[in-house]
Amino acid sequence: MSNPSSALDFLITELQTGPLLALISLILLAGGIVLQFFVILSGATYGTPENLVYFLRADTSTITGAPAESAWNFLALCGYGTNVQSCKGTQAALPFQPDQNFGTTTGVPPQFLGYTAKDTRKPLHC
Repeated sequence: MSNPSSALDFLITELQTGPLLALISLILLAGGIVLQFFVILSGATYGTPENLVYFLRADTSTITGAPAESAWNFLALCGYGTNVQSCKGTQAALPFQPDQNFGTTTGVPPQFLGYTAKDTRKPLHC
């Protein structure tokens, strides 16, 4: 048989820490929701702080017709030049394929060429 006082002590301890854990969980959940909104809005709006959130920002100056620096967001591909942001139209499921994003293979590193989203068997080595 279990000791009744130890079960009572456990219940009292659980009642004391339960609200604190609930508050911490609520704060973490709210923070995650706010960060998810930043990721989704990053390619849909062009204000601050949304323009500072992107998946990848890279030097694309060697690619013909591409801006000097490009950033892949959730819904858009944005070019950066002299601190000015210009984004193409938004679209869902924007691929990370520089040859298709910029419409040329000139200047694109060879590791990115020849890969399509449908061809999942060929690995992409960067």
